[in-house]
Amino acid sequence: MFHNCLKRRISIFSLTALILIMLQAPGFGQIKLQPEGYFETPGFAFLLYHNDYLVGKRGGLQMFLHGKRVLDAGEVVCTANDGISYSYEATEIGTRAVDLQKGVCVVPGRIKPLDISYRIVAGSDGDAIFLTVELEKPIDWKKIRSIMLKLEAYPGEYAHKTYRGGTSFGIFQERFQGKTLLIPAAREISFAPEDDLRSFAVSSKDAELRLLDGRAMANFAGFMIQAVLPSGSPASKYSVRITPRVDPSWRRRPVIQVSQVGYHPDQKKTAVLELDSRTVEVEKIRILGADEEGRKKEVMSGKPAEWGTLFDHRYLTFDFSDVRTPGFYFLDYAGEHAGPITISKEVFNEAWHPTLDVFFPVQMCHVEVRERERVWHGACHLDDGLQAPPGTVHFDSYRQKNETETAFKANEHIPGLDWGGWHDAADYDLPSGSIAHTLLWLALAREEFQPSRDVTTIKRKERRVELFRPDGKDDFLQQVSFGVDFLLSLVRATGHVCAGVIENKISDYVVVGDPVNITDGLVYDASLKPDEKRENRSGRFDDRWVFTNRNTGGQYQLVQVAALCARVLRGFDDALAEECLKAAREIWEFEQTHPPVHFEVCYQPQEDQFHSWELSAAAELFLTTGEIKYRERLLDLIPSIEEMPPDRFVKGPGFTLVRALDRVNDERYKKIILKKAEELKAYLKEEFARSPYGVLFHFRVWGNNWDVLDLAGRLYYFIKHLPDVFPQDFVLDAVNYNFGCHPASNHSYVSGVGVNSATVVYGFNRADWTFIPGGVVSGASFLRPKFIEYRSNAWDWYETEYVIGGSAAYIFDVLAARHLLARR
Repeated sequence: MFHNCLKRRISIFSLTALILIMLQAPGFGQIKLQPEGYFETPGFAFLLYHNDYLVGKRGGLQMFLHGKRVLDAGEVVCTANDGISYSYEATEIGTRAVDLQKGVCVVPGRIKPLDISYRIVAGSDGDAIFLTVELEKPIDWKKIRSIMLKLEAYPGEYAHKTYRGGTSFGIFQERFQGKTLLIPAAREISFAPEDDLRSFAVSSKDAELRLLDGRAMANFAGFMIQAVLPSGSPASKYSVRITPRVDPSWRRRPVIQVSQVGYHPDQKKTAVLELDSRTVEVEKIRILGADEEGRKKEVMSGKPAEWGTLFDHRYLTFDFSDVRTPGFYFLDYAGEHAGPITISKEVFNEAWHPTLDVFFPVQMCHVEVRERERVWHGACHLDDGLQAPPGTVHFDSYRQKNETETAFKANEHIPGLDWGGWHDAADYDLPSGSIAHTLLWLALAREEFQPSRDVTTIKRKERRVELFRPDGKDDFLQQVSFGVDFLLSLVRATGHVCAGVIENKISDYVVVGDPVNITDGLVYDASLKPDEKRENRSGRFDDRWVFTNRNTGGQYQLVQVAALCARVLRGFDDALAEECLKAAREIWEFEQTHPPVHFEVCYQPQEDQFHSWELSAAAELFLTTGEIKYRERLLDLIPSIEEMPPDRFVKGPGFTLVRALDRVNDERYKKIILKKAEELKAYLKEEFARSPYGVLFHFRVWGNNWDVLDLAGRLYYFIKHLPDVFPQDFVLDAVNYNFGCHPASNHSYVSGVGVNSATVVYGFNRADWTFIPGGVVSGASFLRPKFIEYRSNAWDWYETEYVIGGSAAYIFDVLAARHLLARR
């Protein structure tokens, strides 16, 4: 026994010694240039313009330290002598060049208005990153006030940590408190030297270093490091050294990814384990059940199955579908925990309530919204709206042609637009495309599942909405009528559905807080002085613009939604239902007898070569009216359906066409729909296999959750009408994804729904670092070349913003999941 103990001790000692030798060996833990043009060592990565969304502090020069993005928005900024600064918007970035032999990466840039060309040359000595700005020619100081290399440190990682530089030192504040200049001048600035996982230093021999709190300029900015070329310097280059403190033995903690809301007993239950890619040993996962007194007992355990690598992680899965007894459960793996997780037949019964009860009422425009003593916001934008001047290109991608296509002159008031519509996201515009998309899911949910809910009072005459106070009217139908009434108001005013309504200047657009304060609620009158008021008019030019051009894709979108709402609103508001159908018919006839218009404008769809939006409109009108002309148009367009690739079919008219399958009752039509369905199934099988989550895994700048929810809603109808072709898991996996079984974290993407949910979000109350119950965020964001993150930042709108369309699709999906499981 003594010899066995001695052998174990020698073995442990030898292993420890081996690890120490490896850590001290040349090259181990050294920062190296990778073929993709970024620098990396375990626990550290430095990217050079792999991502370009600098307006969101998500691109340019970026640094990851022990799994967290700590530096971002690195770029060259130049200020002319007239005080105008030029940064990413005025800069043209060239192709990144990688020289692995020399260990150097070069990114060329040109500040176009000033005709200043430069190269950012990056290298490493293994311990630090060297950044050299090489100017094509020395700066002409008669024209230029300053040129700098700027980087921003993320406040979420450095709040309450220390900084030092020159003779200055201090503690980073969680919120901006009025002090902008933190370090006026230094040769080296250190960040969080007391924190081994976040510490780094920036130094320069030939540039002046400054540290500012960038939140003085914008709420979403960071702690700003400026490496400034000294004024008057004849130099054509200067350098910065960034030295991170890297622990090569660091490993990211495992994340247990499960639905934070829970599971139906009959549902497939799969936990996904997201591990550091360097993890070698796989441990057992344990499922613990809790009794009535809270005591935990293991009910299942086992080694999770290998899925593979994705992003910068290793993924395992564990199927615990055999756990079916209703109750609360906890999951344990390698010291990490998740739970309590509910298993119950009623698990989805109330999950959609906060979205309908709170989120949608709070997003309502033109009304005051109250929740007992709380006022969410006042009755806003009662002065909507002004005709957008011809030729206007708006900063948020709205556009007005040189013609208005209305009877109104530039900046003339368009009456009748002061009721209805939801603020699309955390800003306050009313985009018709987003509102139509939202109506589609709300109206379909009501028609398909017949949910009944009455907890909200809407008083039109008083322009007042009261939460959790019933008024005897169905909340679903009240929201549908509120949304479609706004779209119809655009049709009443202009004869077609316009792109939307939005603030006319950026200072109003970026307002955070109660939108009642953005405008004075009085119609703009150019004959009055700016501070003059007369009756319901004023000289204050704060009314929102209405962008009024016709776009064929948007018109057909309105036709589909109006035809659907006509069915859903019958018996609730017959006059509005009749107006919906009248508008759908008339706009259909107009588009059928006039050349199509393809006008690129934000949030409104464009018609494509496959007649996708026309097909959707025709099918919906046929479902509503049964009139033969709409059926005939569907049959005429069978060749277009046949040409559609699977992704266009499913994201376009496919789910509407399959809903009309029985009503059309035509063999050619049935044959082509079944053929496209089989193609779609093969496409989805391949796409869903790209991740362990069983969802479409495409990322742009924003997270993909809204796309996942939207696709699941469409697939429900394929499951319903073609159950032998499409499995129910296509919907259930999407719901699980939304509730926490997704990459980067295990948050439920629905605020206030689930044990661990998104409660720091980019809503209209984001400045308070809080949330709106029931709002649905876009979720984890992919950063090229291989990083995925969700960091619960109120100002990361590409991860934590709400939109109405995604929230409506969420309601539909939860009701669909409940229906499918009940049908089992």
